[in-house]
Amino acid sequence: STNTENDILERELKARNIPIYRGPESDVLQRFVEVIKQYQPEIVIRATADDPLMPAECADLLIEELKNNDADYATIIDMPLGTSVEVFKANALLNLLKNNNLTEEDHEHVTLYLYKNPDKYKILELPSPKKYNYPELSFTIDTLEEYLTIKEIYDKFGDNTNLELAIKYVKEK
Repeated sequence: STNTENDILERELKARNIPIYRGPESDVLQRFVEVIKQYQPEIVIRATADDPLMPAECADLLIEELKNNDADYATIIDMPLGTSVEVFKANALLNLLKNNNLTEEDHEHVTLYLYKNPDKYKILELPSPKKYNYPELSFTIDTLEEYLTIKEIYDKFGDNTNLELAIKYVKEK
């Protein structure tokens, strides 16, 4: 966001030549819209920073299924909390702005309006690959305790860390 607490992140990203966009803290939807306008992608992958164990193979699968089924939005269900990814058509997100009934929650949770309106958008919910089908587990980082769990996993596996290893580690523990 444009909040000063994010200035350090901006400096770090710029030092690594990673493009960024900064916008209003409370309007995540608007930030997505501005990035779509700037870069004009056909498809958008939504992977959030507080969910570091999302498998790239799932994003690839979702892109393929979104295209093959001419869908507007796709996700995988029954994965551990914080590990699924969303893929959607950029135009679908831009078109929802024409709806004057968007709530504050719609602006905070970017894709909420899309998947809550299957009468207006073609939605795909794919089943989780068997190796990731552990909806009772959580790998999101919303609390200090969750951060420490994820840190422990990364400390153990280092650069080899992935969701499959994390699931096995947590289940054995």
